Amino acid sequence: MVKDFEATSEFLANWEMNSANHPELSSSSPSSSVKWNETLKDLREQYKTVCANLNTRIDFLQDLSEQHELFLNQFEGIEKWLADMTDYLDSVSRAHLPSVPVIQAQLQESCEALNDMKTLKPTLQKVDEVAHRLLEYFSPAYAEVC
Repeated sequence: MVKDFEATSEFLANWEMNSANHPELSSSSPSSSVKWNETLKDLREQYKTVCANLNTRIDFLQDLSEQHELFLNQFEGIEKWLADMTDYLDSVSRAHLPSVPVIQAQLQESCEALNDMKTLKPTLQKVDEVAHRLLEYFSPAYAEVC
């Protein structure tokens, strides 16, 4: 769409209203040609403004889209980790601890889970920051789902 505007802008920039390239104007007054050229000049400026605004908006929306994608990916990773942790805790609660090696293995897994939680905390904070930044741009209905 922006390329269409840019192409039209280029077309307008190269288009001049005069009797040499528009014979139908030869019967009209020179002031008519001047008026058309002024109108074209205004149109060119409007097209340049629209194109610049669209490019700015595209960059902004692309950045928002990338942040949203990052949020969704991180959120999905957290959901997976929580599901894994739930499975682990379920297995621990049902486990029979008949021997020292089994207890040591459970302790090792618990320590690893604790380390995961420590490393997950900054990720959760980052996801929360991104979510708060994005919330102001989403509709209230979508914001409630998130």
